[in-house]
Amino acid sequence: MEIKLTNVARASLEELLEDYRDYLRVRDLPIWNKQSREALYVRKLAMTTPLTFDLFREFVETRPAEVVANIALCLIHQTNFLLDRQLKAQEKAFSGGGRSAGADDPRPPASERSTEETQVSRPTTVP
Repeated sequence: MEIKLTNVARASLEELLEDYRDYLRVRDLPIWNKQSREALYVRKLAMTTPLTFDLFREFVETRPAEVVANIALCLIHQTNFLLDRQLKAQEKAFSGGGRSAGADDPRPPASERSTEETQVSRPTTVP
């Protein structure tokens, strides 16, 4: 279930990415190259801890829509990169133990349980 939800989040961000690209394209505005000075600045800024909207507030409130859209593109790309890493970790956890990390069942996978734990107990009859 975790993998499915993470994939849904990833797909939603892809749609948002395309919306921002379309916004820039239909207005004949440039889309920053990944290695452009501006994109590198945004990527560096996004590595700040803690990462909050306040780091970007001045840019969003004072720059033209073209710049804000490109900032959003950079941040979506970074988020997608992190989600891809998260998906790989979830898939590895799922294939390794037969269930995803963080599953609700607190018990270890069946392969790691003792035979006593895996046997089904039969109800006793009350006389």
